[in-house]
Amino acid sequence: MNTARQVMDEDDVEGRVWSWIEEGGGFGTCDAKQWYWSATPPRWWPSALRAQWTATVFAMVVYYARARSEQVYRASVTRAAQGDPRNGIQPDWQAAKFMLTHSFGWVDASRIELTGANGGPIETQVSEEAVLATLAALAQRQRALSQ
Repeated sequence: MNTARQVMDEDDVEGRVWSWIEEGGGFGTCDAKQWYWSATPPRWWPSALRAQWTATVFAMVVYYARARSEQVYRASVTRAAQGDPRNGIQPDWQAAKFMLTHSFGWVDASRIELTGANGGPIETQVSEEAVLATLAALAQRQRALSQ
């Protein structure tokens, strides 16, 4: 998507692809028996990125499926938290706690403290070379993920 943003000079490439999918995608632009992932890319898709079209559409459909499943999941946890007094189901405060801690970044106030011998500090030894090698590996992985 980042490459498409640069080539197309458009910030909302995802929105444009999603509009294409919602408007019929493969069904609206080619043979009615084709699915989105096998459909010919739309005319507005950069020709330099034609090879990436299938992967782009697949990623968009997966993102949609994940978002939709999260909506269903949140709704079921919310129903459990609210309960259903008409059917004798009491509100479940544990479900409410779970929703809060997993939705809004709240953290559990309990702590686990790790200490060394006799409650003292934990002694560690690390070389400057090991730290630099780890930082270099992390930077390389970040570059690979951002491409």
